[in-house]
Amino acid sequence: MFSAPDVLNSLQLTPEEQSRVDTIAEQFVNMVARRTADPDFLEASTMDQEEIDALIREKDQIMEQARKRDFQRLDYDPDSILIDFMQKARDVITALAADREDPETLLDPGVVSHTVQGICHYHLSFLKENASTHHENAMKYLESLLDNPGLFQTGKLSSPAEGQDADQEDKTPVVYRTQSPKMLVSTTDSISNMAFKNVEQLNAVNVNSGRDYTTVLSINFDNLDEMEDLSLSRKLTAYDRCVHDAVITLYQETGDTYITAAMIYHIMTGNSKARITEAQTNKIFESLTRQMKVTVSIDETNGKKGKDERSFYQQTQLINAVFTRVRMNGNTVNCIQLLAQPLLLRYASSRKQITRGSMELFNIPGIRFTDEYAVLSKYLWRRIEMMKSSSISRVIRFDTLYDDVLDLPSKNLTPSGRTNKKQDVRATVFKILDFWKSKSFIRDYTTQQQRKSYYSMTIMLNS
Repeated sequence: MFSAPDVLNSLQLTPEEQSRVDTIAEQFVNMVARRTADPDFLEASTMDQEEIDALIREKDQIMEQARKRDFQRLDYDPDSILIDFMQKARDVITALAADREDPETLLDPGVVSHTVQGICHYHLSFLKENASTHHENAMKYLESLLDNPGLFQTGKLSSPAEGQDADQEDKTPVVYRTQSPKMLVSTTDSISNMAFKNVEQLNAVNVNSGRDYTTVLSINFDNLDEMEDLSLSRKLTAYDRCVHDAVITLYQETGDTYITAAMIYHIMTGNSKARITEAQTNKIFESLTRQMKVTVSIDETNGKKGKDERSFYQQTQLINAVFTRVRMNGNTVNCIQLLAQPLLLRYASSRKQITRGSMELFNIPGIRFTDEYAVLSKYLWRRIEMMKSSSISRVIRFDTLYDDVLDLPSKNLTPSGRTNKKQDVRATVFKILDFWKSKSFIRDYTTQQQRKSYYSMTIMLNS
């Protein structure tokens, strides 16, 4: 009667409702105890059954009212409803696993599916009637959870399986790609800038606090604990942002929702013909897995003219997607399928803080592609684009590149190793800026020194 999913499924009960539910639970426990202790057990069972049934109906009515309120707060927005459904599906599965008396007992897929669909029936009914694609994605996501090999063995979701049996090959969907993006897309809002700063956890940090609005950001990596067979870093890095930029570029520019590691690599390199290695593929998939697991909450309140109204709220995975396989250009490949617009793209769009730039800026002759190059070039490009559209400083400190962007302090370099690495970084930066100067992306740049050491550089924009 009082299963874990009922308690857990993110419902906000009023104080009166919570008090009544607690009372009903206490009455139910007392009745069960009395029936067990009563020597006239069968007679007592018959006498109590109607009262027990009445308690169950009352409790179900209270929970149903709360579910309806919980659904209505989504403002009938299909993207928000889909994202909320996916989070609730995961929460229910986690609760069912925790509610098992015997940890060795396997979860029943039928029970899991029935429970999720029952708790989320408002979500599914609305999507089925008003947004069929979103409904298909919701059911596909639920199926991916039910197919997860770790779920019914340990009660925890295992890392995404990239393989698929040969006899399933005929069921693999066929995806046709007609073009590659010509422009790179990135989010430039303060939430995006904070999220990828190598932070390991954020609990309700006030990112923006202005006269008109307040924005609170939380980042939680607890879902990574489910990955028993895969160890992932518990922080989002500048490399993760490069992968994220590639994902939102493909989503925004060409409408791709099936995305392979090679497609992401082509965006990162600026070269649609670049060949990806196995090591690069694995690193991209690790980044995608981390972003598909981390939970991000953005809560923005508009205080303009004393309104104090919530203008944006979303709590979901950074990238809502599932791992799958498709046939693309005649080959069967591993990929992710995006199920909803990525959270940061959605937020940045609401704030009109998205920038776009030509892909040719990143395919620079004479520079061998490395992760370090990808991070540096994307960071410099994003900063310069922000300079063009705002009053942000034209000065970029080298320490920012060394420590914040490349996170050199975590590399445990020797003093001489750090000195050599700084020289390599500066050489790469100068090649990037010289190429951009030749393409008229910038007019020029100058460097500044302190105590005979490179301190900063100043970007000069085209007038």
